[in-house]
Amino acid sequence: MVQARNVFDNDEEFMRLRGAVMSAISEFSESRDGNVTYGEIMFVLESLVDEFRTRCEDHAPSDEDVLLEKMTRVSQVRGVLGKALSLLVEKGIFSEDELRQLAGAK
Repeated sequence: MVQARNVFDNDEEFMRLRGAVMSAISEFSESRDGNVTYGEIMFVLESLVDEFRTRCEDHAPSDEDVLLEKMTRVSQVRGVLGKALSLLVEKGIFSEDELRQLAGAK
């Protein structure tokens, strides 16, 4: 996985956002009695990242430097999501097979 730099001013901000995402995933999983797949969660997370990208591009001024900066932020969000998903695999919430399926590997 590509190493992403921390874009937060401090680790507490990062952990607060990460905790909110992980809490929401856990709460949803519990509401389905644990019957949630890695693919389902990834589908939702990818759609959110795409929505963030679209919003950034739709509201970006014509200045290409600003657009590039916003696209970089989306890339950094993907990096954070990737790390979160790796942690879910490490904790046994998702299997390596589900991770490979999501990546398109057979």
